[in-house]
Amino acid sequence: MLDLTRRSAASTYGLGGRLIFNRYSENSVQDTNIQLLTFVARTATRLSRFGLSGSYKRDTTFATIADPASDDADQEAGDVDAGLIRTQVKRSRLLLRPSWKYNLSEVTSINLRYVLNDATYTGAGSEALNDFRRQNAEIALMRQLSERSNLTATVGAARYTSEDGANTDDYSASAGFMHEFSPMLHMQLGVGVRSATSTFGNSEVESSGGLVNARFNGNFSELTTYRITVSQSLQPSGVGALVQSKSLNWELSHDVSEMLSVSLWGSAFRNQSIDFFSSASDRTHYDVEPGFRWNLDRDWSIDGSYRYRWQEYDGDDDAASSSAVYLAVNYAWPRLAVSR
Repeated sequence: MLDLTRRSAASTYGLGGRLIFNRYSENSVQDTNIQLLTFVARTATRLSRFGLSGSYKRDTTFATIADPASDDADQEAGDVDAGLIRTQVKRSRLLLRPSWKYNLSEVTSINLRYVLNDATYTGAGSEALNDFRRQNAEIALMRQLSERSNLTATVGAARYTSEDGANTDDYSASAGFMHEFSPMLHMQLGVGVRSATSTFGNSEVESSGGLVNARFNGNFSELTTYRITVSQSLQPSGVGALVQSKSLNWELSHDVSEMLSVSLWGSAFRNQSIDFFSSASDRTHYDVEPGFRWNLDRDWSIDGSYRYRWQEYDGDDDAASSSAVYLAVNYAWPRLAVSR
């Protein structure tokens, strides 16, 4: 992993890369290496701020990797294609997020954002999935109520196109509220409505529903931190359709001592296609992973975790589960700061 960042009083530029190499004893499991490239650029003037972030990654539907450069709004439902099919399928995904913010007054601002999500699948088993592209544009009006809270009103429009010819246009309107109860507790709540029209050949399906995003993060104490997210949102999927994903994600960590910390990470989601042309994504998925980190000294540490997964598809009487144990030895090189 390598991250390069340059900062000034008015701008920030960053470039990051990550490579993960996997080797299996069975030759039938091939091309499981993971590559991730991230970039970010932000510049500000007295009244406005422009930003551009994005990533390009190549992973698989089994060995997925999170994008650390992603905005939290793009990670509400987690990875809806994780474990989607029973074979290793290589996935390449490009994400671009330009944004612009303009301050109308000291307490009011307007935000414009565009997101491009382009994914392709290759290799054995890729015929079960469809390349897709989703473009989403939003405009938001934010008003600062106090130093600790603000209100946001957002409208958006998006278009999803799939390789098999399925298209979906969806529109949304939502309101959000953010409040910092204390330095140890932050809350973000958003609710809205959406309407979508899906077409496939001569068939057309209309659907509507609600949007929810609730996030709580903070500290129980100086030693214990947590983050809990509950959401209901539309997410693009390789099955050739948008899916409505109802998800719960949580992270909990506790410092037992200066040398030892423990954690509990987990997620649960229920996915269902909104167009009813394909039911391949309709499933329930649970994932839980307790772990620990033992710091041997300033530079060396040991990580260990156990991961349990459970999944069941609609219309399939048999559920699937898996268990895995991970152990890693880490060495952290001292950070290098270059100035002139």
